[in-house]
Amino acid sequence: MPNTIALADFIAALIKQVSYHKSQKDIAKEAGFASQNFVSMIKKGTTKLALERVEPLAKALGCDKRELMRLALNQSYEPSLVYDITHCEDPIVTTEELGMIVALRKLIAKKN
Repeated sequence: MPNTIALADFIAALIKQVSYHKSQKDIAKEAGFASQNFVSMIKKGTTKLALERVEPLAKALGCDKRELMRLALNQSYEPSLVYDITHCEDPIVTTEELGMIVALRKLIAKKN
């Protein structure tokens, strides 16, 4: 069964840790949210964290983006499936393919 409570608790604890030097409004802005209300709703477990917001939110909160991604995935998918995805023994892409992806991302970034 998908779980939003673990993510909400994780986000709430992180916000508490950084609250002495960063407001929820600051966190929302750094993570690219239109309003601090989104951060509040994620913290309360009333809305899901969009996967495209995982990396910027992890950066804003100073946490491990892999752990935040795992918790975000657990909001929508069965934990056993998330475990299988995050603990895959076989690489999803080869080293050569990864090099091509990195080069392509750099090329796209230059265009933008």
